[in-house]
Amino acid sequence: MSCCGPHSYYADCLPARPCPAPRCDATVCIRGPQGPASPYTPSSFFQAALAQSLSFTSPTLVPFSIVTAGNADFSFDAETGQFVAPALGFYQFNYTATISNGGGAASSATAVLTVDGNFLNSTSCSVSPGGVQTLSGSSILQLLPDQQVSLTVTATAGATVQGPATIGAPPYPTTFAGFSLF
Repeated sequence: MSCCGPHSYYADCLPARPCPAPRCDATVCIRGPQGPASPYTPSSFFQAALAQSLSFTSPTLVPFSIVTAGNADFSFDAETGQFVAPALGFYQFNYTATISNGGGAASSATAVLTVDGNFLNSTSCSVSPGGVQTLSGSSILQLLPDQQVSLTVTATAGATVQGPATIGAPPYPTTFAGFSLF
């Protein structure tokens, strides 16, 4: 049984040894403290950012790879840029995508929040040449264990989804955050 992967809370155990990476195959586990029974699931939260500016014209999963806060339960997979629900519960997700236009014509962009690859909600904008626009959105969802939530962006030619000027330092103009509500 792997207890060191993205669902350590859901598996109800702790790794018996430190894990070198967010996903590993720790086979030796010790059970965590049990405490009193409760109808509430453990809390889960993360905030991730886009590491570099990207241009893409087909719908593309935004590769959020910088975890800036939380993710102690590894529910956000920085390799895929997706949140994987660790347990049944209600979660809130917030996203911000900053779009710039360095081209000579107006461009547009759409950000789509998806659950298991299916459309949930979206925001769109037009960006004039030399301009910058920010798309943002928020959703509250009830998720089953292992459901995946991600952000996909489509932008026309000339538009770029902005990452930070320096990878190791804020501000992070394109972010994705989520947390369990109870």
